[in-house]
Amino acid sequence: MKLLSASKSEVRKLRKESIVKMLDESPFKVNNKKRAHVKTHGKMGFLEMSKTMSKLWKNCDDETKSIFRQVSNEGKAKFQKNILDNYKAQAQRKPTLIPMLTTAQLPSFDFLKKACKMQAPPPLKSDAAAARFHKRTITPPEHGLQAASFSGMYAMALPQMMIPPLAAITLRQTPMPVHNFVSKRKLVNFCAY
Repeated sequence: MKLLSASKSEVRKLRKESIVKMLDESPFKVNNKKRAHVKTHGKMGFLEMSKTMSKLWKNCDDETKSIFRQVSNEGKAKFQKNILDNYKAQAQRKPTLIPMLTTAQLPSFDFLKKACKMQAPPPLKSDAAAARFHKRTITPPEHGLQAASFSGMYAMALPQMMIPPLAAITLRQTPMPVHNFVSKRKLVNFCAY
């Protein structure tokens, strides 16, 4: 109530007195000297702070030390329990990404039959059409997506070493001729599927 009714000068005077009293009571003295060799956190260097804390700890009675030790042991036990629970939960959790060094799982045989049908070349009516179909086509670099998506779609999913001999997939190694497409837009739409 005294602060509310006091003038500005009285408030300033009371504030200075309280600061001086607080600094005299606290074990940490404010030091304004600049120390280049000591990293400071606030106004006190770490070395000075550690010395002050060790003096305070040595001067504490056994009851206070036992309270601090009990609290620290409880915190340590809680931390170790949380870490252990986290490790157990992490082992039970399903991995979000498949690790790189695991063996690939083969799809079912029905899927392989469908893949064979999808990748089989269309029936050809003449030898000229067969020659055109099997002719090597050079794909420009801007249409690299077409080659990757069309010819390597199942090759990436099913490496050659892991395909069983009964389910041989016929892969067309050369991409479809670019001149079959009317525009780049249709080409991109085709490659998206």
